[in-house]
This record gives sequence, C-alpha cells and structure tokens, in this order.
Amino acid sequence: MRILITSILTLFTVICLHAQLFNFGVGTGIVFSDQTAFGPQIRLQYNMDEKFNMAASYNYYITKDSGSAFDFDLRYKLFQIGNVRFNPMAGIGYRNPGGVNLNAGLVTEIPQNSFLIYIEPKFIIDETVFFALTGGILF
Repeated sequence: MRILITSILTLFTVICLHAQLFNFGVGTGIVFSDQTAFGPQIRLQYNMDEKFNMAASYNYYITKDSGSAFDFDLRYKLFQIGNVRFNPMAGIGYRNPGGVNLNAGLVTEIPQNSFLIYIEPKFIIDETVFFALTGGILF
C-alpha cells in the first residue's frame, strides 16, 4: 500500500511539473473473452510531438478471479475530422493472469474545453485474440 501511495504522489508531481506534455486520466475498460471482465482504469499519456504520443495504463478487472493489466502503447496521430482525432496504436501489455501480450487498435480522442474524452477499441493478442474496449477522460 505504501508503494501505491508513493507512486500516486510521484505521478501527480510529474503531471503538475509537465502539464503540457503529460495527461492523466481515469476510465473504465471491458475485455470480451470466454470470461468477460470489467473494471476501472488509470492512464498517463505523454505527448512526444505533433504526430506521436505514448500511453501507459493500469486496469483492475472485477471478476470472480480478479485480475489486472498494465499496457504501454505508442500512438500515431493519423487524421482528424473536425475536433475528433483518430490515432492507430500498437503496444505491449502484461495481464495477470495471462502474461505478456501485444495490443493493436485505434484511439479516438474528443477534445473538450479542459479535458479530453478517449475511446479505445483494441485487440489483445497472445495465445488467443481478445477484444477490449476502454474509455475515459484525460485531464
């Protein structure tokens, strides 16, 4: 628990110091598999330049046998329709239980006045292929 509190405080400090480069967000995710899992998500996004950003997210899935996942993704800002941005993404993740996997999908970002709404459908590829859908708000 002490490590979690220290990590959250460190993350908050980094976000405050680099407000234009980092976005912090919360959301929910659902994974569709033989045992559908649903749960909260915490996300940190780093804007590298005008075309690329990276995101790290942690999901805690509420199921009979609760599990968690950590994903690290690279996104390319492909095109924009009005204010809505579409960014293909690819990355690597770790699921407990499950192990290491690959991620591929498309992130949709909808900017608002003081926050950003994201919707992320993606495929999780390991021994089998699962579909996951996450969404939330980045500040």
